[in-house]
Amino acid sequence: DSAVYIDGIRIPLIYHLGGYVSVFNADLLESVDYLPGGYGVQYGRSLGGVVDVSTRKESPEQPRLSWSTDILDSGGLFEGRLGKDGQHHLAIAARRSYVDLLLPVFLKNTGITALPRWYDYQLRYHHKGTWDLTALFFGFGDNLFLSTDPDIPQGVDPDTQGAAEIFYGTHRGLVNLEREFSDTLSMRLVPSFGVDLAEFGLGSSFDIEQDQWLLEVRAEANWRPHPKVEIIPGIDFLGGWYKFNVGLPFSPTMELDADPTQEREPVSFGDDGSGWGPDLYIKTQIRPLADPDDLLLTAGMRTSVVTVVDQYTAVGLDPRFSARHRLFEKTWVKGSAGIYTQPPQPFEGWAPEGDIDIDFEQAASASLGVEQSIGQATTLEMEGFYKDLSDLVVENSELTDYNSQASFVNEGVGRVYGLEAMVRRDPVDEFFGWISYTLSRSERLDHPKHGDTQWYPFDFDQTHIFVALAGVELPRAWRASGRFRYITGNPYTPYDLGVYNVDQDSYTAFPSGNPNSERLPDFYSLDLRTEKRLTFKKWRLDLYLDVLNAVRGENAEYVNYNYDYTESRWIKGLPLIPSFGFEAEVWL
Repeated sequence: DSAVYIDGIRIPLIYHLGGYVSVFNADLLESVDYLPGGYGVQYGRSLGGVVDVSTRKESPEQPRLSWSTDILDSGGLFEGRLGKDGQHHLAIAARRSYVDLLLPVFLKNTGITALPRWYDYQLRYHHKGTWDLTALFFGFGDNLFLSTDPDIPQGVDPDTQGAAEIFYGTHRGLVNLEREFSDTLSMRLVPSFGVDLAEFGLGSSFDIEQDQWLLEVRAEANWRPHPKVEIIPGIDFLGGWYKFNVGLPFSPTMELDADPTQEREPVSFGDDGSGWGPDLYIKTQIRPLADPDDLLLTAGMRTSVVTVVDQYTAVGLDPRFSARHRLFEKTWVKGSAGIYTQPPQPFEGWAPEGDIDIDFEQAASASLGVEQSIGQATTLEMEGFYKDLSDLVVENSELTDYNSQASFVNEGVGRVYGLEAMVRRDPVDEFFGWISYTLSRSERLDHPKHGDTQWYPFDFDQTHIFVALAGVELPRAWRASGRFRYITGNPYTPYDLGVYNVDQDSYTAFPSGNPNSERLPDFYSLDLRTEKRLTFKKWRLDLYLDVLNAVRGENAEYVNYNYDYTESRWIKGLPLIPSFGFEAEVWL
């Protein structure tokens, strides 16, 4: 439910597999803003948070070439200025992992083989003339192979035997055009075109492939009719084409047929089509007091429109408001309220016969917080939040025919509430870091209209989220840093019984508790890093040692049951991985 943007264009993900490496070279980034909620109308089509990434436009005056290698991956970067006056800025970067070759060494005797592999690349060109022009081409791909040792039972069902393989990838090209027409009027235009790819395979029977070709255009103006008033109208257009293919060892209609003697027959189906959504928005910022920093009022409205041709059309309005007021010299209060809408996922908004009845999911969100500056470098923030969810997309409880009825309907409701706190010290001297803590609860009802009264946690509900990170500059060009995380385990539905179906030679699982009534073990992990910098006349060398999961708990990712659901074991995350590496930088 969260959104990731690069220069105003939405992409699916910001991290590679495992969350240790971003999909974009950090040296090419200007800023990364994480907005957990209460964000403005320039962001849409999501109910969760926003990660807004801005790339750096200009290259350094002196060309540079860098190369980095560690146990996870290797990559290189070149950036410099071309042309007679150096007015053309160019940057090229690429990275490729090989952790899939080394990880089996750390996973010996675990019974599980997990082989992740990734790559990414970026090409950026910038020129500043009448229009400030930046052309950016980038992409990434991730592949994950999962298997178990032969002595670990996977079940008697032959359709679920074998390894699982997951792939997803993204390729994008965008042009960012900016121009200031006067002191009070500027404009930004960002057209983009690209493709998102996803594949999933299990054994030789399950196979899912999906391609999405996307055209995105973001355009907005910034008009300042008064020194204390700013008006920003814009459009966030998303359109494109899709196709998918699904291969299954049995027909989905078997789930609706009570005949236990029905034999499985493999089926395959697919479709292609197009869709589009031209979201319009307008935002107004007013600073009414004598000191413009004492009070900031922001109000906006966004139209939400999605049309999937021959399937459905959904329309909504997202009004939003936020305020920030200085109570004392270093004390601010802030608050927000608004409506957020999100279209159905692609598989939820499709039916074989088309014309399904489905609409936006919606959230009414509010927050109230305080921010306190302590000295010149330390900030304390605390904020409470509440989110009321409605029209959540859930499975159709009255489904009797996959062809003529919708598989999903807007019947679910939910609620999310909690408190966030953070103490942050900026890197103004040798030390920086932060401590953050979130106390939250997220729960839902799937079918309240049909008498459902049992609230249960969302799949990713986490009661406690604690993160502490710190870094320090040491004498003789040494650095040291570390990160500690503690997170409540995700909920899951327990099973302790499987009933054998003789005709289909498979076990049917029966839950031993309510949905998501038990939790995985709590997650905790400590990562450490030390670094030494060696500087020479025309080049520099950084030597570093990362110790990932230097201290860790069980860190279960999910539960794996045996064939009859009488035994289970945790599937754990990455083990302790010491990663020695270097980064060399040469000034050309």
